[in-house]
Amino acid sequence: MKILITSPIIPPEIGVPATYVSQLAGSLARKHGVTIITFTKSPISISGVNIVSIPQFNFPLGSFFRQVSLLLQLAKHLPQSDLVYCQGPIVVGVATTLVAKLFHKPLLLKFVGDIPWETAQLNHHTNKSLEGFYRSPLTSKYSILNRFQESSLHLADIVITPSNYLKTLLTKHHGLKPNKITVISNAISVNSNTVSKLSNQLIYVGRLVPWKNVDQIIEAVSIARRQKPWKLLIVGIGPDKPKLLETTKKHQASSWVEFAGVLSKPKTQEQIARSQGLILYSLYEGQPHVIIEALTLGTKVIVSDIKPNREILRQNGQYAPLHSPNALATQIKLLDNHPPARSLKLFSWADHLAHLEKLFLSAKK
Repeated sequence: MKILITSPIIPPEIGVPATYVSQLAGSLARKHGVTIITFTKSPISISGVNIVSIPQFNFPLGSFFRQVSLLLQLAKHLPQSDLVYCQGPIVVGVATTLVAKLFHKPLLLKFVGDIPWETAQLNHHTNKSLEGFYRSPLTSKYSILNRFQESSLHLADIVITPSNYLKTLLTKHHGLKPNKITVISNAISVNSNTVSKLSNQLIYVGRLVPWKNVDQIIEAVSIARRQKPWKLLIVGIGPDKPKLLETTKKHQASSWVEFAGVLSKPKTQEQIARSQGLILYSLYEGQPHVIIEALTLGTKVIVSDIKPNREILRQNGQYAPLHSPNALATQIKLLDNHPPARSLKLFSWADHLAHLEKLFLSAKK
């Protein structure tokens, strides 16, 4: 089978989506022909995979020329492909959908995050939850974004999400029929080498964006430090870093908060394994891989009390209500009394690939 994958990013760009695409493509290439079209500059090579990189065009109207280039590359490569697996409904999704329909090729579209809501959060135009965002009338800008998103979702032959929470979101707020959506958990790989714990270390791993509430984590650790000298390691980058540096200054936390920036996956997992607890206090998650990694590595987790976290963790983690640094601090203070971390069943790459290949075959018929 010849598979075309369109993705905004692949390594060396960082993040779960980039890592996912590179691992997926490398695994599929053992049995299939695989081509990736991406916007990543100087992408890493992946054995057996043909990678087509589209220039960034960093000048006025650059985004327009980038989309035109994407359309041209799709028109070149899609006719020779059996199907296309698109990683997102807008950035690469609109062009991919148009060309897939033009050439009558099966289109599978992955949905892991809602673009209009994330954009509104990044622009500080909303502080509402994802559900609250769609319960209110959208401004013209976000209404247009949502129309693009929903056009791709509705035109796709199959929509793939990693969680039942996202499937419910798509049916309730975007009008998709449940039988069009397939839930396939993302695959997770963990290097479980034993390392010693660092005394009093807590860790956050993820993007530094508004809905992750990292500023409230810093505040909660500041409160918990009245009882015990906790330290916080923050792994990740993002647009909220200047704000978080101000929060660190406000709480006189420079001696106990460390911004580690980007670490390799093995280094990140090593730091998770060395930590007493991992904190994920997000307003929204699609499928929070990092909490599964933490439990597998023997690290306790404290998370926000939201549906995606409960879907994965059930009774295996400690929950704190949103927007309450005091409640989060209470869970940190009780961390030593929490039961030991209990590993959950990993979502293996073998299972993930088996589900995907079954969908690919059904889409081809």
